[in-house]
Amino acid sequence: ALLPLLPHGEGLNFPVLTPNVRALDDIANSGSLPYIKEVFVFEAASEGFSKANTNCSIAESLDRMAATVEKALAMGLRVRGSVSCIVGSPFERGITDKVLVRDMAKKMMEAGCYSVALGDTIGIGNPGSIRDVVEEVSKAVAYEDLAVSTWIWCTLPVAADLLGPYPRFIVTTRTAVASRTSWLPSRCALSPILYERTQDVLMRWCRREFAS
Repeated sequence: ALLPLLPHGEGLNFPVLTPNVRALDDIANSGSLPYIKEVFVFEAASEGFSKANTNCSIAESLDRMAATVEKALAMGLRVRGSVSCIVGSPFERGITDKVLVRDMAKKMMEAGCYSVALGDTIGIGNPGSIRDVVEEVSKAVAYEDLAVSTWIWCTLPVAADLLGPYPRFIVTTRTAVASRTSWLPSRCALSPILYERTQDVLMRWCRREFAS
């Protein structure tokens, strides 16, 4: 198992993606549980994306999520959630229903997640569209329980601007994600992340004095 080989100490956390109860069983059976403090569950505000990514409908996915969160909490793990496709989906035309995003985030919090991230999965968001979704979700989930994420290889021109309308948001967690850099369920072709352009986005954040 990988987790026992990783450095562990105060301030280090390795959240594990758990799309269903079986994933939690795999954690327990692998002997990795002593090295895990937190898991995360995810939903997609898109029927097409949900079926392509997890082979189930939104309704079925929400049921799986609730069961997964319940078991994770019983195992002594913290759980955070994520709702993807909050602005648009590679499988459906038009803009995602922000009320659907709100209701999904609310259900994740009610299930026991301590935080919910809102993800602009395909990178079509702008400060205005992100603001609209966040303001809608905030009717059901407190600001301090929300996070906003965007795939910066898709949204490099606006990535540093997305937090602009939210001086009340304070970034308190630095997160690194190890994953494939050019894959989505739609198998669309994504350009690799370029170091120089990523560095430019980070420098713009620093100049705005965002917490990191």
